[in-house]
Amino acid sequence: MLFQSVTSTDIASLSSFLHRIHYMQCLATGYCRHTQIPDCCGNGACEAGEDYLSCESDCSQELVTTFNGDSTRRGSMFDVTATNDIEIFGFEIHAEDYGVSRDIEVWTRSGTYQGNGESASGWVKILDQPGVVALGERWGTPLNHFSTPISMTAGETRAFFIYSPVSDIGCTWAEGLGFGTILKYNDDVQVKIGVGLSGYFSGDFTKERSANVVLKYTTNGPPGTLAPVSPPTPAPPTSTPNPVVTFVSNGGSNYGMCEGTCLNL
Repeated sequence: MLFQSVTSTDIASLSSFLHRIHYMQCLATGYCRHTQIPDCCGNGACEAGEDYLSCESDCSQELVTTFNGDSTRRGSMFDVTATNDIEIFGFEIHAEDYGVSRDIEVWTRSGTYQGNGESASGWVKILDQPGVVALGERWGTPLNHFSTPISMTAGETRAFFIYSPVSDIGCTWAEGLGFGTILKYNDDVQVKIGVGLSGYFSGDFTKERSANVVLKYTTNGPPGTLAPVSPPTPAPPTSTPNPVVTFVSNGGSNYGMCEGTCLNL
């Protein structure tokens, strides 16, 4: 029997092929079928024995504000209001200068930042992470999880201050929209318009800025179970070709030009 050597290129090509087959089993009728696997991280259900530490993709939620950054500052200070009982365990930030390393601090306090932002008094530092490498414009740069999640009950407001001592992070102009106006929300949480600061608890508190962040959290519910999947209804024949789906991953999430309409697979 003859054996042919297998190169790394061959392995990469096979891996790419299997990846596409696994995610997109597109049938001739024009619809895609996915098979759910129980007790498996990545199946879309936070099952018994899983949590956000062991399987973040299944056991956490997120709220993306905006990544249309047209401004940068050393820090973003803003309020978060819970509309459900949640635990916040981390953020992604908008670090536009790809490959540049920076230190990041995250601070929080009970109540609003308004009237409390010009001093560290009453604030608690919950993350001090050196060497955060920027993933670039319109990419979420993940920060480490907090050592202890921040618990919030429905109706509670907390302020957050994300600060970089040496390099700017992204924010968006929001002048005239009003401090404390809801920037983005879902059924669990609201992120509000705050300020972009040029220094450590210092800077211009007179101009509104929208923090460019992804807020990561969990809800205090029981472990989930897989929902039954009904066979999809075949699509009618059409001459329009099926769209091509491209899978991209660089360790973060892209919040780019199709903001608000992107589909993360």
